[in-house]
Amino acid sequence: MSLQPALTQTKGEVAYTRLRDAVRTGVLQPGQRVTLVDLSEQLGMSLTPVREALRMMATQGLVEQESNKFTTIAQYTLESGLEVYRLRLLLEPLAVQLAVPVATKEQLANLRAIQGRARAALPSGHSGVLAELNYEFHMALCQISNQPLLMQFIERLWNGVPFQAMSLAGRNETSLDEHDEIVNAIEDGDLKAAELIRNHIGHAARATLLTLPTSRNTDEVREEIEALVHPIKYES
Repeated sequence: MSLQPALTQTKGEVAYTRLRDAVRTGVLQPGQRVTLVDLSEQLGMSLTPVREALRMMATQGLVEQESNKFTTIAQYTLESGLEVYRLRLLLEPLAVQLAVPVATKEQLANLRAIQGRARAALPSGHSGVLAELNYEFHMALCQISNQPLLMQFIERLWNGVPFQAMSLAGRNETSLDEHDEIVNAIEDGDLKAAELIRNHIGHAARATLLTLPTSRNTDEVREEIEALVHPIKYES
């Protein structure tokens, strides 16, 4: 006898998706203390699926569970941001490098469709929509590599810096232009796409990391960021 695939989300998965999105979009703020009972009431769910969702979020670094009663939305600091971007600068270029020789026309069309939705949303200036589409683009891009374990690591890293912090950079249009360059390079079978995604992440790191709380000297922080994003050349 073989197991039948699950066709619908469990209540725990639904709760997880809604709470994760609330963290990503800033509805639940970093450092905010929440209770299981309060979240259950807001979601209109029983305690069990919400408890399951919080456990999933804790394994991904989105929340810190103090006890069975209290949970704190994860804080984002310069130090955690530096670690996140250091690893993104390694793993996402690797994913793109692996994606270049295997990308299909359908996958490239999907990337362009996401870009189209983002450009349509650009005039509204709705940073939450643009941040979500930016995430969707990066995930679709890296998934082309067909490396499930690598994708798990990359998705975990994206939980390490809040979407709203990334959107503070004020470079939405520039970011979309850089996305287009990456897609064009992949379409041409050019491994320069890996260099382009690394530069793209580096630009975001420069803008985002300076917005994260720290007690360190600003000039010292700038120097560390520059050392972090120092470009690497990828050979075809």
